Amino acid sequence: MTELRYGIEDRPEHWWQSLLFGWQHTLVDISPFVLPLALAAALGMDAAATAELISFGLIGMGVATLIQTTFGNRLPIIQGPSATLAGTLAPVATQVGGAAMWGAVFVGAIAETAIGLSGLLGRLRRAFPPVVAGVVVLTIGLSLGRLAISLSVGDGSAPNLALAAGVVALVLLLQKFGADRWGGLLARAAIDIAIWVEGLGVGGALGLVDWQLVASRPWLQLPRPFPYGGPGFGWEFGIAATLAVAAGYIGSMVESVGDYVATAAVADEELTETHVSRGITAEGIGCMLAASVGGMPCTSYTQNVGIIAATGIASRHVVRVAAVILLAYGLCPKFVAMLVALPRTVLGGVFLLV
Repeated sequence: MTELRYGIEDRPEHWWQSLLFGWQHTLVDISPFVLPLALAAALGMDAAATAELISFGLIGMGVATLIQTTFGNRLPIIQGPSATLAGTLAPVATQVGGAAMWGAVFVGAIAETAIGLSGLLGRLRRAFPPVVAGVVVLTIGLSLGRLAISLSVGDGSAPNLALAAGVVALVLLLQKFGADRWGGLLARAAIDIAIWVEGLGVGGALGLVDWQLVASRPWLQLPRPFPYGGPGFGWEFGIAATLAVAAGYIGSMVESVGDYVATAAVADEELTETHVSRGITAEGIGCMLAASVGGMPCTSYTQNVGIIAATGIASRHVVRVAAVILLAYGLCPKFVAMLVALPRTVLGGVFLLV
């Protein structure tokens, strides 16, 4: 792990550094672009509706992250669509429809908020020694690692493999030889730089960037509340759907506790019961608000813990800047399209590192 350069309450010296480091956090989050695809398919959405679902999800991510870092456990944790929950949402949407799925998501979010407020998980934290929490985080990491390898390999062609290897090599080189350049900026922004150099630069030169997708999307799209209905005007509340989605929420909360432990460890912070209880409460509120703007329910993101470990930047201020950038992504479909158009193998190589 890289030596800690900025603690939780520290801020980079210049505003543009906060912007750069925050942007870096957003670039390794592949889930907001991958998970909605499965849900959109289950809901029978076309390409335009799928792009909207991704944009709505990014707005929900930004809101949920601001809540977590400001009023929740105040750890530097990005919130985003949960893979555990996505695994239950898609089958529910297929079997009982979107109206029942969204209703179950909202009920589950209320239940998660109540569990957080009760302090139950905070008290159970004592039953999770570091070795147990470590196994939870390791399991999450192995699961994400399989996705990273799949993305890195792609179709197995030489250009895809070269891009994945190139982005890994560039990150490592920048971290090794950039530590003494410009106050260490090259090392701290290594992931950010590598993604754009390899993704848009090399990938674009090889014809692997879908520029037509970027050109087809508008610059600005304002959000609207409850785009898929709401309580009393479109959502349905069924017992079977609610129980199925509740199982996903339970898995998401267990995952989050493991992430809190890992984040506190890499940020040199002592994890307390208050961290866990406030964190779960904030996640529940974040899920409610995300669903209200059409986004998938959110959980903590393990890959951003990897960013902190790799760069030594544990600043909560930087993560809040990342939250604002995520909101901007959601309002700018063209930029979302640019991220989606990047070669998957580039993001897979970075994902493998973090």
